[in-house]
Amino acid sequence: MSHFQTEELVEQLEQDEANHLEVLDEESLTVEISRYSEGEYPPGNVHDEDELYYILSGAGTVEVDDEMHSIEGGDVVYVERGTEHGFVEVDEDITVVIAFVAN
Repeated sequence: MSHFQTEELVEQLEQDEANHLEVLDEESLTVEISRYSEGEYPPGNVHDEDELYYILSGAGTVEVDDEMHSIEGGDVVYVERGTEHGFVEVDEDITVVIAFVAN
């Protein structure tokens, strides 16, 4: 079993001045916490794993398979493997926990 406190992970991101922190890396599951700054638009991408995004804080727009979705703290976004996706607008700094689930 592994246990993580998101508050401590966010603090570690800030201390390390990092945008991504890998939290767990197991055979079937990888978890990271990431931060996207206001005005930052990371390029869309495709992964071989299913992904689950849990938005801890912030607001913006995510594009999943050519569909736009407004997101904010507390939202969950599921992206099937092989689906192009990405944040296309970051209105307020976004902090997100991302789980990659291997099939």
